[in-house]
Amino acid sequence: MMTFAPILDLPEADWDRVIAVNLKAAFLLAQAAAPHMPPGGSIVNVSSVHAQATGPLVVPYAASKGGLEAFTRGLAMELDSRQIRVNAVRPGAVDTPMLWENPNVKSGLEAVDRAEVGAPEQIAAAILFLASNEAGFVNGAVLSADGGRLAQLGGAKRA
Repeated sequence: MMTFAPILDLPEADWDRVIAVNLKAAFLLAQAAAPHMPPGGSIVNVSSVHAQATGPLVVPYAASKGGLEAFTRGLAMELDSRQIRVNAVRPGAVDTPMLWENPNVKSGLEAVDRAEVGAPEQIAAAILFLASNEAGFVNGAVLSADGGRLAQLGGAKRA
């Protein structure tokens, strides 16, 4: 989930909601699920290119996704002894209502080329790969599934 407001105008409750949905929920789910997972199990979190390169009005979202990537790496180390892998997928622009209802996109502040927008099924395939035995040697990693968007942003442009 995202909010769209300058950080200096953002109500604390909005900050808390973004962090709760995007970061705390992953913590609570891992805490509840991991004790019941068998060796060889896998947790896959969903991050965003905003964890690496972002723009104005979405600071809580970027912070939550950056935190989620750090959480993923740390949890991977903690669950390694249980033989549970923890990874994340870092999508770019994906064809969902969240993208098209984004005020930054609607206003043109964030340029989105429809040819560079991924399908939800493509992100699901990346998640499926990380959850599968084929990714059995992948742990604590973040897989960018962004159609090259992060490389284009280069940290210099707004996401």
